[in-house]
Amino acid sequence: MRTAGQPQARFELRLVAGHGAAPLARARRGAAEGPAARQWGYHILAVVVHEEVPTQGALAARLAIDRSVLTYVIDDLANAGLIERRPDPQDRRARRVVATERGRQTLAEAERRVAHAEDHVLGGLPEEQRRVFRDLAARAAEAIHAAAPATDPCVAVQSVLPPADQAS
Repeated sequence: MRTAGQPQARFELRLVAGHGAAPLARARRGAAEGPAARQWGYHILAVVVHEEVPTQGALAARLAIDRSVLTYVIDDLANAGLIERRPDPQDRRARRVVATERGRQTLAEAERRVAHAEDHVLGGLPEEQRRVFRDLAARAAEAIHAAAPATDPCVAVQSVLPPADQAS
């Protein structure tokens, strides 16, 4: 389930803008050390903080991450004290992924840096055009996911764009 709001828009913006939004990616990586700075850490934290607490299976589907890969990433995030797995009260076989206070603080710092980078990248646009861009970016990311659910949208975008140093 997708929710409307700034954290999701920033997530989609980074997915679609690819190398043109390199400052966003650098901000995301620079906001945290260790697991939260890795490819999926930021996205997992954003989902578990801003959306309904997901099961691991729902989280894998939501982010189009292979379940076996997700297990390792969640292990890393849990070992870093950023998330916890809790039994699902309705289904004891399932586990819910919940952010810890440290995870919430780490995400808040990452979002602050991403917002700063987004302001830098989109600073020349009026707010209405920023909103339109975010909406279109979200639609493009959803289209990538719908066309190929197992495809990482970041990789899909990067695969069709020239390297940043060759962009015109």
